Formats: sequence, C-alpha cells, structure tokens
Amino acid sequence: MSYRLKRTESVAAGVRRIAREQVERALELLADDTVELGVAVHQVRKHCKKVRALLRLVRSGARRVQRRENRVLRDLARTLSSSRDAEVAIRTWNRVAATTGGDGSKSAGPPEVLVEANGAGRESPADGTRDAIREARTTLLNLLDRVPGWRVEGRGLEVVGRGFEKTYRRARRAMRRVERTGSDEDYHEWRKHVKDHWYHLRLLQGVWPEVMRSERDEARRLAEFLGDEHDLTVLRERLVRPRRRRGRNAKPPIEAETLALLDCERERLRKRARRLGQRLLGETAASRLARLERLWTIWRPKRRR
Repeated sequence: MSYRLKRTESVAAGVRRIAREQVERALELLADDTVELGVAVHQVRKHCKKVRALLRLVRSGARRVQRRENRVLRDLARTLSSSRDAEVAIRTWNRVAATTGGDGSKSAGPPEVLVEANGAGRESPADGTRDAIREARTTLLNLLDRVPGWRVEGRGLEVVGRGFEKTYRRARRAMRRVERTGSDEDYHEWRKHVKDHWYHLRLLQGVWPEVMRSERDEARRLAEFLGDEHDLTVLRERLVRPRRRRGRNAKPPIEAETLALLDCERERLRKRARRLGQRLLGETAASRLARLERLWTIWRPKRRR
C-alpha cells in the first residue's frame, strides 16, 4: 500500500486508488479481532484523515465529492473519538512523568480524576464503542462503493498545485497567528494544517524523492510536536475541569506545582514547534508552488493526444 501519487497514472486514477486502499485498510482493522480495540480505533481515524487530506489536495477538481466525503469522514471520526479520550489523557500523563523525572506525586501514578474517567469508559467498552464500530463499518463500506465514481476534473498539475498551495498557505498563516496570540485554539488549528501539509508531501513525494522526503520528515516531526502539545492542553483541561465544577473552595484534584510542570513541558514543545515551523514554512506559498510546478513538469511524462 503506497500513500503517494504515481508517475504513470492520472491524478484521478491515483486519487481513487489511494482512497480505496485507505478505506480497505480501515475495514480490515475493524474486522480483525486480534487488534486491540483502542489501537484499531486510532488507526481507523488515521486512515480517515489520510482520505480527507487526499481530497483536499484535489478539491478544486472534485468540489462536490470533497464536500460530501469530507463531511462523512469527519462525522465518522468523531463517533470513534470519545472512546480514546481518557486513554490518551492517561498515556500523556505517564509520558510527561517519564520525561521530566519529577517528584513522588507523579511516581504514585496518574491523578484520581483521570483514573476514574478511564475506568468509567472501560466498564462498558463495550456497548458504546462497539456500536460506533458497527456504524463506522457500514459508513466505510458505503464509501468504498462510491469511490469508483469519484471524478477529478481539470489538468493534474493545476488541480494538485491549487490544493498544495492552499494547504501550505494555511499552515503558514496559522503559524503567524500562534506567534501573535499563543492561544490553545490557534495552536490546535496550526496542528491541523501542518498535518494536511505533511500528508500532501507524502502524496507528492515521488516528484523529487530526496528533497520531498526531507520536507516530509520535518513536517511529521512538527505535527508530532504539535500533537503532543495538544494532548497536554487536553490533559490540563481534564485536570482543572473537576475543580471548576466543585467551586473555588473545593479541594483541587491536582497540585498547582504539577499544573506548572505541565505548562512548562507544553511551552517547551511550543518553542520547538515554532523553530521547526520557521524552517519548514519559511518559503512563501507562491514560491513553494512555483518550485512544485517545475518539478512536476519534469517528473510527469508527456501524455499522447
């Protein structure tokens, strides 16, 4: 299975092939009883994101398809997300504890509020998650039936170029925004655009493998930094939320020093992300598109009339 466009196939054929491979892989995971449930859900959501990024790359030539299927895949991913939220919070806590060394409060394990939330989700994994998986399987089977009918109109270079430039431009703008505001919401938005750019670099890696591979790896690292930062933000909110509900005078579920530790780790990740982002996204969108167009023209064989 190759998540990239091929030199000798049309863009439309490549889009249909890649989408079919991703959907089939997701269906295999949902049908495989040997794969742990949380792992399967996580991987299925990744395959959905790959298809959504693929359609964003060619959106100017497949607007109707992109709008419809993006909505379908977005809703599918949301139905599967809640089953992993508490598990991710526990894993994020343990990762921070392992990387920072920390004090005895962390060595005792995750805070009670996280353990309770995780336990509550596991008492009935069961029904909610498995119902969501059955629904997801039906949705994916219907999507697989529609893929052969997907049409991508327009010249391949123009279609791909527009999608690539738009995503790259959005990632640059989001980076500038977080530099100004530093808000949690803006970091989350930046992460989403960076992931799209990373997927697009993977799809176009064949255009210039040596350089594209390097940019792809940097985009992956940036997405990982921002993903870890987002997990810390969500974890912090989970720790603070119970205190808000009980009122100001309630005993906090977590010590202030521990929250400060999370904030310190989060700021470290943000600094690394901003430095890497300046390198990866330093070129203007117009210049980056012009470079892609030159390489594409060399890479793709001229088609006979």
